Amino acid sequence: MTPEGRSKIEAVLPDHIQNIQQGLSILTGEEKEDLIQILKNLKI
Repeated sequence: MTPEGRSKIEAVLPDHIQNIQQGLSILTGEEKEDLIQILKNLKI
């Protein structure tokens, strides 16, 4: 990865992670476990 590419990733990653956490916060613990299993089955 180029230094410019790394800088761009570092600039957007914190907001991206926060958005994912916010989106997943509505799930119950059981729903999160189900999602984990689905993603593992899809190998994502």
